[in-house]
Order: sequence, then C-alpha cells, then structure tokens
Amino acid sequence: MTARHRTSRAVFLRALGLVYAFSFASLERQAAGLFGPRGIQPIGAFLDAQRGAFGASAPLRSPSLFWLTASDVALQGAAWTGVLSGLLLALGCESSVVLGGAWLLHLSFVNTGQAFAGSPFDLLLVEAGFLSIFLSSSLSWKAGAEPARPVVFLFRWLLFRALFGVGVARLRSDPCWSGLTCLPEYLETEPAPTIVGYYVHALPIPVHRVLGFAALFSEIVVPFGFFGPRRVRTFAGVVTFAVSALSALVANGHSSLLVMALSVLCFDDAVFDRVTLFRRLLTGLELSGLGRTDRDRRGGREPREMPAKPAPGSSSGGAGRATFEACRIDSELPKAVRGAERRGFPGRDVAELETSGGAELDRVRFVGVLAVCAVLFTLSLLLLPRMLSPAPGIDPSLEPFHLVSVYGVIEPVERTRTEVVFEGTRDDVAVGPAHWLEYELPCEPGDPMRPPCLPSLYLRRLDERLWQAALGDFRREPWVVRVVDDLLRENPAATGLFAHDPFAGKPPRFVRAERYRYRFSKPGEPGYWRRERLDDYLRPFSLEDPALYEYLFRRGWLRGAGTRSR
Repeated sequence: MTARHRTSRAVFLRALGLVYAFSFASLERQAAGLFGPRGIQPIGAFLDAQRGAFGASAPLRSPSLFWLTASDVALQGAAWTGVLSGLLLALGCESSVVLGGAWLLHLSFVNTGQAFAGSPFDLLLVEAGFLSIFLSSSLSWKAGAEPARPVVFLFRWLLFRALFGVGVARLRSDPCWSGLTCLPEYLETEPAPTIVGYYVHALPIPVHRVLGFAALFSEIVVPFGFFGPRRVRTFAGVVTFAVSALSALVANGHSSLLVMALSVLCFDDAVFDRVTLFRRLLTGLELSGLGRTDRDRRGGREPREMPAKPAPGSSSGGAGRATFEACRIDSELPKAVRGAERRGFPGRDVAELETSGGAELDRVRFVGVLAVCAVLFTLSLLLLPRMLSPAPGIDPSLEPFHLVSVYGVIEPVERTRTEVVFEGTRDDVAVGPAHWLEYELPCEPGDPMRPPCLPSLYLRRLDERLWQAALGDFRREPWVVRVVDDLLRENPAATGLFAHDPFAGKPPRFVRAERYRYRFSKPGEPGYWRRERLDDYLRPFSLEDPALYEYLFRRGWLRGAGTRSR
C-alpha cells in the first residue's frame, strides 16, 4: 500500500509555524538594537554599502525586502508579520502564500543581518521554509491533495544532510568525540547553557558516555534509516526526535527544535493513525484532506469530502473554522469551472470541466514541483564533497537565496569557557579604585550566583555572537567597539539587548570589556559558576578618547558629533 503523508504534512507545518513564530518574535525584540538605524549593525548602512560596491546588481546579490526601507518601523513590522504568519501556520493554515511570505521575510533578515544572522539555524530554516511552499496542499486544485513524493524525499534528504554533516564534522573536529569524553566540556562551553545542562553536567562520567554515544549514533547511523521501509524510517524518526529534544533541553539548541519538526516527515499517515491524540486533534479542526473514515484508514482509499462551509450567520463551526477557510487558497476548482458555474452551465458540464481542468492543473503542478526538486537535489549533490572535505563549512555564497547549504561547522571543543563582559563606571578615572558595574546578558554567564537560563525557544543573537567573539579578539569582531560606543552614549536600542542597565539611563564615564574564564560550580559550592579574570578584551574608553573616535570614523560608524551631557 502506498504511504500517505497528509497528516504528516499537517503536523509538520504546524511545528514549522511555531518555529517561525518564535524566531520572528525574538527578532522583533532585538531588531532595533541589532539592525535598526541606531543598532549595532544597521541594515540600512549595510545595503548602502552594497549598492555602492555592486550598483544596480546589489539587490540580486542580497535579496531582501529591506531594500525598500530599513527603518525601525519596517523591521518591527516585518517581524510582527512573520509572527502572524507563523501563528496562522500553527493554527492549520496551509496556504502557500503564507508559507512563501514567512520564507521571504526570514530570508530578508538572513541576507542583511551580517554578524547576527546566517547561523546554521537560520540557513536550515531558510531551506526548510522554501521546501515547505511546495508541500502545501493549496498548490493543488483538490483540497487535501497528497504531498508530492519528491518534496517529501527532499525533506528527508535535508534532514540527512543536516545531521550527517554535523556528525562527520563532530568526529573530525576533536578526538574526544570518538572517545566519548567530550560531553562535560561541551555542556560547559556551548553557546547558551541551560539549567538542565548544569545538572546533566553533574551526572557520573558513564552517563556522559552513554549520552555522547546516543548523539553520535543519531547523527552518523540513524540518518540512513530515513530512506528505509516504514518500520526502519519510523525508528529513525523516533530516535531523531528524542535525541533532538534532549539536545534542546540541555543546550538551548534552536537547530534541534527545527530538526524535531523535520523528523515528523519520517512518519507516514499510518503511524499517526495509530495515535489517537493526533487523529482527534486534526479531525476536530476539520482541516482539508484530514477527515478520513476508519474504512479509509484500513484500505488506504481517498479521503471523504469535508463538511460544507456553514452559511453566513450560522454558528456551526465557529470562528475557528472561519479562520481556516479564510486561510485556504480557493484552488479546489479551476478558474474555468468557477466561470462556468457563474454563467449557469449545467451541473454535468461543470463536472466534466472540473475533471479535465483539475487533472491538467495537477499535471502542471507536478511537473513544476518535480523540476524544482531536481534542481535542488542536484545542487545538494554538488555540495556533498564540501561537506565531507577536511574543512567544511556553511557556504552562504553558493546562491543568494540559500536554497541549499552545507551543514557541519563544528569547532574543536573548548576545554574552558571564556566570556566577554562589558563594564562601566561613572568615576572620573578608569584605574585604581574605580567602581565598575557589569552589563549582564540575559542568558550568558555573568554573576556567578545567577543560575543558567531555562530551556527556551527565544533566540538571543547578541548572546550567541559574543560567545563567539570571546574565542578571539576584537579585530575579528569589530562591532564590539560599536557596542562600547553605544553604551557610552546610553543608546536605548543597545542597552535594551542586555538583561538590565546598571546605570538606569545615565551614561557611564568609561566602558571596558573584560574577558573571564567560567566553569560550572561543583556540588556543594556556592552559586552556579566559578570565574576568574583573564585579561582586557577592550581597554577602558570614554567618548573623549581620540582612539575611539578615529576607529569609528574610519569605519563610518560615528553616531554624531560631541558627547552627551552628564
């Protein structure tokens, strides 16, 4: 019996909608501070530089809606539109228009976000989001049409590349992975530690070895099962989902959340039909193509017709059904059929037009989808040698829409955690007895007594990027100097990215960046971290410092002349 994926599609698109909604919600809170006109890396200035370097071809090199405008209002409007699109998908709206809009909005941020965009999570979401457009049932003339098999295959191929690429890179990056001894250091040094990871770190070494083996097994061996028969594929999907869920809990891995969503497409409808919860939920929402009878499930027959849309003013179905009907693209009948009905053709002639026109539209749709899938699959094959090479990496320059990327950027595991901590003082001197106050990030170690964050779907982009900056010096991450300038000016767009402003709106006299080494505290020790100062990441600066002025001037980063009154 041919496997069906209508229920799998519905569950996946809901999960993808949640990922979109949380991703855009985090962008909305951070857009002004990161990308706005007074942000750390303004999108408008970046696009002006692109236009100056490439002229009329610049929009083709960095496709983005922000070529129209990159004001704070535009950035937050785009983020809120993305949140709404994600919520519509999560509520069951399978419109290709909504999927395409969410993808284009996310791509707009990825192509212009500079240092704070283009992470593995971003590129994986771009690729999955584009594929999901062709998974939508609204592309077919028939409600609840079966997803095209090439699209389902490409989703499994994407999941394979994402996991296998990371697994290969992990083994190649550090021998401690093959020795199953990496997990304690990994939990202590990963970008966004969680309170769950803190307690897992305290478990005995044999438990760490088992968890490390499970991670490697799910990345190196399990992905081959995505292309096996139903039982093998179901086992692979369950293992991938479970290991990714654990990874999201202990490491705030946003890519893991997207992998969990992708693993849903390893299951066909026969698997979901055995789960009463899913069957009742999806049937209760009365989504198109999901209302199958018991006989349909046993025999694999076509789905029955869904109940007719209630007449205006009727209470049947409520507001929820109206929402789903409004989201659905009206493609159940070809335009010729709808036109024939309006002109009063007999029902028999309309039925004939429906059959012929619908079949023709389905053939055109399938050919188009097959052509897109063939191009994407070919591109992914061309990137396989790069994924397996000694120095793989995410290559966002393959094409500007990032439809195919290489996954597998794994640095050797750091043995100790280093963090950059910004500090300010209102004292007139920056040496000796100066009293320094810390700017703490929401989910990076700061105060050793503060516990790590709870697992969250909220992606804190400054936190993650500063974690990477601490591994080198400010020459690799020059935007750090701009953060210092913004803190000296008490720029609310920048201070809003921190957990709190220690100067309560009054600008400090000096700001510096210190580098600390952090380790998890041992059981029985006070607090959650032990830390020691390493060195100055950036020496103290004031607004009157000519070296700061010159550095910002040469990069075109000056906010304005003069200093603020104190």
